[in-house]
Amino acid sequence: MTAASANGLTAPELGAVSQFQAGAQYKRLDRVRALAQSSLRDGLRWHEIEQQDGLYRFDHRSGRYVSDLIEEGMLGSLTLHPSSNRRNNGATAADPEQTKAFADYVAAVAQQFPGLRLEIGNEFNSSSFLSGPAKDLSVPDRARLHAAHILAIAETGAVAQDRLLAGAAHSVAAGYIWAVLDQGVADHISAIALHPYTSPAEVLPAHLEVLRRHPAMQKLAIEITEFGIADDRNAPDHFWRNYCKMALANVRRAVWYPFDARRDQYSAVIDRQLNLTPVGRAITFAQTKLAGRKVEESFANQPYLHGCLFDDRTLVFWGEPREIRLNRPDIQVRHGHLRQLPSGDLSRPTETTVRILTVPEDAAPLVPGRDLSLGDSPLVADSYVDFHYPIDDEALSDPTPRDHPFTRWLQRGPSVLPLITCPGQDRPKAPWRPYLCAKNAPAFTLTEKDVTLIGAAVGTPLTLVMAHRVSHPRDLRLEVDIAVRRASRDGLQVQLWKNDQEIAQRHVLYGMVEEPWIVTLPGVSAGDLLQIRLANGPTDTGDFGSVRVRIFDENLFYSSAP
Repeated sequence: MTAASANGLTAPELGAVSQFQAGAQYKRLDRVRALAQSSLRDGLRWHEIEQQDGLYRFDHRSGRYVSDLIEEGMLGSLTLHPSSNRRNNGATAADPEQTKAFADYVAAVAQQFPGLRLEIGNEFNSSSFLSGPAKDLSVPDRARLHAAHILAIAETGAVAQDRLLAGAAHSVAAGYIWAVLDQGVADHISAIALHPYTSPAEVLPAHLEVLRRHPAMQKLAIEITEFGIADDRNAPDHFWRNYCKMALANVRRAVWYPFDARRDQYSAVIDRQLNLTPVGRAITFAQTKLAGRKVEESFANQPYLHGCLFDDRTLVFWGEPREIRLNRPDIQVRHGHLRQLPSGDLSRPTETTVRILTVPEDAAPLVPGRDLSLGDSPLVADSYVDFHYPIDDEALSDPTPRDHPFTRWLQRGPSVLPLITCPGQDRPKAPWRPYLCAKNAPAFTLTEKDVTLIGAAVGTPLTLVMAHRVSHPRDLRLEVDIAVRRASRDGLQVQLWKNDQEIAQRHVLYGMVEEPWIVTLPGVSAGDLLQIRLANGPTDTGDFGSVRVRIFDENLFYSSAP
């Protein structure tokens, strides 16, 4: 293992979600051993350990497999659910008596397996793993119940702070996590556990930054104890993009879901014949070559190109297609699934397709700024990549943006409604991840791509404005990708304005399948203000859709085309 990079970052500990709690599965255990897995996430079943009240036995198959995995250094954490088939018909512990019983069980597990990290609950902010009265609780009440479990465990004195993981959240649901932290659990845990299935890799660091704005997060680590995708073909690229961004976001541990094939069709490390899958090869490479090594962001001055340089030897990157040339002959080029490409063939990485560059261990370090030559990118602004979450109610309502390629605000008639950051799952029907909201439009939400545009009442339509200030004279090309969901009965009105003049408009309805709306703007001047305006349809019954705006330099767009 090497020292941390100059920015203090190291690649996260890397594991996978196994299911040995369902049985010993010795063939799979042999496979884990052969693959040198060292940070599995598995679980225990309360009712199998406590078969009589207050009497805990670990000689059942569940306890034996945990001992075996620990002895061979394979287990990273156990997930403990606050429900037992022996108690309350399997209902989630929700009253003081059952909460104490759960805490005593966790204490017994901690004493039986000293040093092992314990993750309390699983996706507790959803109803998927809850039963009984707890399933019907509101999100704030679930947060309070989860905190009560953590505090009860702390009261036993049997679980050291550095062994306890809390949060147990689906998505980067910062509003829910903040509600848990408000109950005072931070002094008893080492990390928040998340499953960021609703956060694309490119925006995950921004979502985690919002989560960390709670004061209690300053002393807590973040562990991503599940991430994955039900898409075998794209799983390797999905893994690399997420692992890179998790590293840059200072995530302590990343756990791929799942280790072995399951009925939900998520792409596993090994298939049903126990062979490594393409994503399994990528994960195994990362575990043996990259985890725990120093990592640095590459292309920080290229906002539409994403990359991580691991240990000065492995560069993972993707983003807006452009010409890339290699300036040294010993660089090997690989796909995300690690198949080697012909020397010098980069095949243009895309927004979702990574390229991996490696150099031999005995060669000079890889220096992207020296060893790669980048062609010009025609992309000037991208509303998806250039999304911004204001800090401390900072309102991005100035129509002359300076620090951000896009400025966004909401209008109701002549009134400007500033957009502020909401943490996610902070109110009913809110997104389960950070989003933009407006104090005087409670039903409005905006994420990197999705918008809910609902006026307070009929006759008070809302307009979302996305503004871009032109930096210097050029010919521009606007591409607007927009879709409307079925619930929007009369669709969205979309207008393009240049300074004070409307220059194009269209009405987008549900079911319209079109290429991106393309508008060319020759000869724009420095200081020109371009606005894309999305407004309610005539009835203002509520509009739901997605929008992405990209602005290109028209001349570079054609010169850089494949």
